[in-house]
Amino acid sequence: MFLLFFLELLKQTNGQDMRSVQMSSFVNSTFQCSQTTCLPYLNMTKTNLRQCQIACLNHIQCKAITFRQSTTYCQLFDNSINQNINMSYAIDVTTTIVISGTRYPPEPTTTSTSTSSTTSSTTSSTTSITGCGALCNKTLLLSDTNDAALQTLVNSLQSAGLTVDFISGGIANYTGSPNASAYSSIILITGSSYGIDMPSTGQQSILSAQQNNNVGVVITEWGAYNVAYGRWSVLSPLILATYSSYSTTTMSYNLVNSGHPIWNSLPTSFTTSATLSYITLGTIKNGTIIIANSTECNGPAVIARPSSGTAGRIVQFTHAGHYSSGTFNWGNEANILKMMINAIKWTGTLL
Repeated sequence: MFLLFFLELLKQTNGQDMRSVQMSSFVNSTFQCSQTTCLPYLNMTKTNLRQCQIACLNHIQCKAITFRQSTTYCQLFDNSINQNINMSYAIDVTTTIVISGTRYPPEPTTTSTSTSSTTSSTTSSTTSITGCGALCNKTLLLSDTNDAALQTLVNSLQSAGLTVDFISGGIANYTGSPNASAYSSIILITGSSYGIDMPSTGQQSILSAQQNNNVGVVITEWGAYNVAYGRWSVLSPLILATYSSYSTTTMSYNLVNSGHPIWNSLPTSFTTSATLSYITLGTIKNGTIIIANSTECNGPAVIARPSSGTAGRIVQFTHAGHYSSGTFNWGNEANILKMMINAIKWTGTLL
């Protein structure tokens, strides 16, 4: 059976920042080749096929994807995949291939490909996808007034391809303008403003964007600490684990969730040379996944929650970033900085 349809996926952005691509989809099908010649360049989890297709849209090198609904496993393939091959039957798997010449902005080079299906149980379709474009790269940073330390972070995020709006003192004075829903992710770094509550209108803007607009949130301490002491009452649903205690020392990280994008280009284990303030966690909420443990935290040090429906992704770090009790700043620990960049990109669905 052959089915032709067009599907548009759209996020709020302006027309000049739009990206689009057309794809051919093959239901219950996968590439018919050995594993060694069909290796994806990126593996991730996505809530549905549409989100997997958007991930391909946001990676210029992506030429094809496979998505398995039962495990929400999304694989992205580049030019190394030989698309001029037959498809084989694979239940619960949808393979989607970029149609050459349909990507906008255009690809640097194009390659003409054709794919045939060898089973009558395959449904083929053509999908036109319009994505969030530059909005996917846009993040809002709310922190204290240590502008020198934070400018180092902002510069690093921009060098990584992110567009950053930084509000100095925003962790304490953000009132909801600009609207949090205008971003793909929100970064909450309390720093030295741990004793000051954010205005409820600002908290509500962040919560609504996360719950209703798939906006991701990255939280360092003293987020859980604030909730424990009666602040951040509106933001409290975004805290994935409760506060137990705190200290300051160097930190040793050990990956426990192999392959998670937050750990891209990071060693399996590492110890910081700078000291950081950090907390130990109490109760962890259902649906939270542990990315990495820390010896000093006696357990989880990086936790996350995937997106669900219209609710965006969340990452919670137990460290307090550039808080003044430690010697850490955003320029002296490459692994902590890389972890933050990965988290922002993951919550913004760039990874």
